[in-house]
Amino acid sequence: MWVIAADFITFLGWFFENLGNLIGYVLAPVKYIFTYVKSFFTTALGPPIPADEIWVFNAEIVSVFEAIPYWSEIIVVLGVGLMIIFSFYIIKQFLRT
Repeated sequence: MWVIAADFITFLGWFFENLGNLIGYVLAPVKYIFTYVKSFFTTALGPPIPADEIWVFNAEIVSVFEAIPYWSEIIVVLGVGLMIIFSFYIIKQFLRT
């Protein structure tokens, strides 16, 4: 009699443990989506990161780039050129299909 009760209690423990794991697996995508949305809005609505903390160069490197005349205009031209090249590539890929 007690052996059957112990087996039944062991079965119930196993069943509810696996049921909890199954519910966790089913709700994992929902938890991931809510975590992603929460972190997105936290970073999107938070204060921006100052540029000094993102790019830290020593004075020697900065002086090299400051010595190049019209360096900011060169960067803009290079950026626009890369943007045009990649946009032509993307348009070409869309037209291929």
